[in-house]
Formats: sequence, C-alpha cells, structure tokens
Amino acid sequence: MIVVFSLLFLGLLFSWVRTCRANEEIRIMTKAAGAIADRDLIPRVRLSPESAFYFLAQSINLAAESIGNHIETIAAERHQLKAVFDSMQEGVIVLDAKGRIQYVNQALSFPLSNASQITGRKPLEAMMSLDLQQACDQILASGNGRESHTRNLQISLEEDRWYDVSIVRLQERERNRGTVVVFHDISELKRVERIRQDFVANVSHELRTPLTSIKGYAETLLSEVPAGSETMTSFLQVILKNSNHMVKMVEDLLQLACISRFPMRIKDNDNEKNQDGFKAFEPPLR
Repeated sequence: MIVVFSLLFLGLLFSWVRTCRANEEIRIMTKAAGAIADRDLIPRVRLSPESAFYFLAQSINLAAESIGNHIETIAAERHQLKAVFDSMQEGVIVLDAKGRIQYVNQALSFPLSNASQITGRKPLEAMMSLDLQQACDQILASGNGRESHTRNLQISLEEDRWYDVSIVRLQERERNRGTVVVFHDISELKRVERIRQDFVANVSHELRTPLTSIKGYAETLLSEVPAGSETMTSFLQVILKNSNHMVKMVEDLLQLACISRFPMRIKDNDNEKNQDGFKAFEPPLR
C-alpha cells in the first residue's frame, strides 16, 4: 500500500509540475502576444525544444519578425513619399475619407502660416476658400465613375497669389481612401496676363484720341473740297474709311480687355452674333 501511495503521490507531483510549467509557458506566450498587439516587436518567446508549445512559440516569433519587417517597409515608403512631396515645387494637401487634412508639404507651408496647426481640419478652415471646400466635398461624395474622380479649379489664397488646383480622389476596391489636392502656382502667369490686359487697354486709349482727330479733320476737309478735285475727294474718303475702321478696332480692343478682366458667361445660341465682333479685325476693302 505504501508503494502504491508513493507512486500516486509522485504522479500527482509530476502532473502538478508539468501543469505549472505549461501555465508559465502560456503566460510567457500571452505576454509576447500582448506586446505584439501593442506594437512592441522586440520580445521573443524562448522555450525549450522539448516543450509542447515550442512550435507555437516559434510561430509567434516568426509572426513578430514578419510584422516588424512590414512595419519597417511601410515606414521607409512613407519617408520616401514624404521626401518626394516636400521636394515638389507644387503644394500638396492630403485629405482623409472624411475630408480632413492629414498632410501638408513644405511648398504650401509658406502661404499657409499656420500649416503646422491645420492637421485634422477642413480645407475651408485652413484656406478660407469656399470654392475649394465645395470641390473637395463633391469629389469625396461622388460615385464610382472615373470622370468624377478629378476636378480642376483656380483659387486665390491671398492677394496676388493664384493657384490652379487639381483634386484627385484616392480609390481602392470601391472604397474611398481620401483625396490628394495639388496646387500649381500660376501667380506669375496671372501677373503677365494682367500686364497684357493693361497694355492693350492703355494703347487703345492712347490711339483713340489721334484717330478721332484724324477722322474729324478728314470729315472737315471733305465738306470743304473745291469743285473738280476728284482726286483729293478720293484720298480723303480713303482716309476717313480707314480711320473709321481703326476707331472700331480700338473700341473692340477695349471691350475685349474689359471682358478678359471681368469674364462673363456666353450662351451657345449667341455665338453667331458674337462672331460679328471679330469682323472688325478684317482688313478693309479698297
């Protein structure tokens, strides 16, 4: 009987030791799994090859190593993408699926004095441009058609700073991933265009006075041509005709300069009528 009880006691003791050891190994693996969940990939599970959980521990270690490699790859790609964005001359803003700013590159930090404080805000809060906000909202709310994934518009963020804006929707497997907004600085083009418009308007104003004088002198001379002076009459009529043509051209140039500075919508059914304005630039018939 003593031998039986001794063997039973040893068996229970051995089972208790194995159970404690298994519980300790489970605790170690649970702690390692929790560390992986908390993005701490450094701890590794070290178990004896004789352990029943050895292969499970190895799988946990391989999973942690694979996740670490993926995170390093993603971080490297993110740094590369950030370097590309920051080296661009064009301004770039990245919006999330809710239309809130996630990233602003360095090129856009100059016109936006509070660039470091606009993360998580709407474009309207950062740039005070209603047209830009509406365009971004339309892109984010658009369907799956390709034609609705892009939008272009021109805005002015501050005085004499104009941008041609391209908005592209990020799409992945029918899911909206956000929007990329690219700002092309066209301030210099706008300045040159304004100089051209001012030049045309100024030249037209300067030409109007001498042309009016020539026209008036020609009409005065025609009214006082002596009888029998057909040649003089012919010359004066040519001068008057060409001066009238030049006056009409100057007036049309002034109108075009005004339309360019203050553009307005033109209906399609009025195109034929609008073609008459270009006839003034045709050479006069002699």
